[in-house]
Amino acid sequence: MYVKQAACMCLRNYIKDAMMNNQLGLEQIRNYLLRIFELTATLDLDLQFGELLSHVINSLVTSASGQPAPLIGSALATVAPLLKDALTSGRTIVSLQSFLTCLQQVLAAMLDFPVLADEAVAILDRTNHVIAGKVAELENLLQTGRALPEPRAEEEEEESPARTLAGKLGVIYTWIRIVSSVVEKASKMGANNYFPYSGLLAELFSKILRLPSWTSTAMIQKSGFIWGTGKSSLDLKANNVKRYVLKCTRRILEQLAVSRSNPAAGASPFLGLCVGVSEMLADAIIEACVGKYDLLENLPIEDSQNNVLMEIMSLFSTMLGFPEFRRFFDSLKEKLVVGVVFAILRSGSETLDTFANDPEEVLNVALDLCGKQASDVAKSEAARLLSALCANLEGCLSFVSAFSLRIVGVACRGENLVASMSEFAQFPFIVRGSAESAVETALMAISVIHQQILRRPDILYRAHY
Repeated sequence: MYVKQAACMCLRNYIKDAMMNNQLGLEQIRNYLLRIFELTATLDLDLQFGELLSHVINSLVTSASGQPAPLIGSALATVAPLLKDALTSGRTIVSLQSFLTCLQQVLAAMLDFPVLADEAVAILDRTNHVIAGKVAELENLLQTGRALPEPRAEEEEEESPARTLAGKLGVIYTWIRIVSSVVEKASKMGANNYFPYSGLLAELFSKILRLPSWTSTAMIQKSGFIWGTGKSSLDLKANNVKRYVLKCTRRILEQLAVSRSNPAAGASPFLGLCVGVSEMLADAIIEACVGKYDLLENLPIEDSQNNVLMEIMSLFSTMLGFPEFRRFFDSLKEKLVVGVVFAILRSGSETLDTFANDPEEVLNVALDLCGKQASDVAKSEAARLLSALCANLEGCLSFVSAFSLRIVGVACRGENLVASMSEFAQFPFIVRGSAESAVETALMAISVIHQQILRRPDILYRAHY
């Protein structure tokens, strides 16, 4: 492996220098690209080697100036049809994953050249068809519900349901990273160049989001949207796949929002996708925040489950900008505000420890929540969701203001929070939290939406507790 790694690094450095000095011609770039992709089919390939090959590809398709170079565009144009033909479902898991890792660099480079957009679409479509087979295999593996024990230590190297599942999730994860890079590039094309995402891609997203969790005994958890099997490698792969699918869906919706006048955008299947999965996503986040309330307090920032929760909230914030979804969200207003947003905004013991040891950091977080909400943490996503709910749902701003001030009033009068607000007794935020924590969260919520309140004199001057 060390010899391969050294060879890849030398080749990458050579190509990088040659490209900077304009020493490689069209035919040389083309041959290097084809040869590297041929290596992904070798029998002794491993995933780390595939990653190294992708770095070499990156050097080949990146110009010295950082701007799209006609020579690279010409090379990609000649290679693209061959790559599409080479992408088959008959490859081994490792070979396919390595091929896709290298393909990510090529597709991202192709989108720098408008004349190659159709070819990029064709390759992505071919990739989607190959992955559709892997998703179907994964669905079958989960639906059979193989109640098999985990392999013993001496069986770890043998085939097992868990290892098979991990391999298929790995391929799908590599694919969704390709889609993510395409979506990110496409988002910079502008409203007049809407990227034609296929109905198959939306269908794959729907199937992936509906994949149920797999437990340690391989029994299906029907409501297990967020994976928490206790097997860190499986949970990480499955939750990261769903996180990327949610992120791509959100970015596509953001493109739709600025391209609604474009006929191609108006017919997008991703609006239908969101309609189909919205109830499932709402159930997942409400279950996590209400049913697993105690776990939210100190959930690690980099935890894969936490990342999925954040992406659901981020997607919901974007969906709220579309009139098509507002009736749905209006029916869940109370659950999302009290059960989700307030549950996440509250300060846990970890926040209190940070306040004691680093009060400046707590102040920075509070300023972010009440301002740009730019931090990549769950509290910022909850604040963005609260702002979106209040901005787009009729009566939500009044509800949040009245609810928050009522909490403050109950606490100031020394009354019991649960007894005074019994109609919200189904929410752990009211039942399990302390009065001090509830008041702090209520005041934080008012601070988050204070700009919206200032534009509503009817709320501003009639507020009372």
